[in-house]
Amino acid sequence: MRDDVALVCQIDGIGHGQAAEEAALKALALVEQHQDAPLETIFAHCDTGLTDTRGVSMALARVELAGQEMQYLAVGNPHGVIMNLRERYLSCVNGAVGKGIGSLKARTYPFQRKDTLILWSDGLPETLPFAEFCQKIKGRDLNLAAQEILSTLSSGEDDASIVLFRK
Repeated sequence: MRDDVALVCQIDGIGHGQAAEEAALKALALVEQHQDAPLETIFAHCDTGLTDTRGVSMALARVELAGQEMQYLAVGNPHGVIMNLRERYLSCVNGAVGKGIGSLKARTYPFQRKDTLILWSDGLPETLPFAEFCQKIKGRDLNLAAQEILSTLSSGEDDASIVLFRK
């Protein structure tokens, strides 16, 4: 994160086990290496750099901390929502990063000071009970809130991850 911009990332390796972990770690390294590039360019580098892996599903959000917007791009099955007084679900492109994703275009969403960005993997339900968690997240340490969501909603049958971000 730079002083004026935060890059928020959620990566899930395809499948399970060591091969999925290796793909996710390689994707994270590529995101870090190209973090100042446009989101489409980061995805292109990851798609090329992960061809020798199982691939990943991935969501990236670039939040302008002084501004009122966020750029967002996701491929595979990550889920995303901007939450404040209501939820705004974020779109996703089918496919797997590392398996030929083609041309992508990031979308821009409004992102206000009190909004919370939530990105999660398929190890959690496709929709989360936001009304229940809205009060738990409000004013709380987001790491503790994420741990609570994982412990409450993770099925245990698949790996699960969640990222919460507030500016």
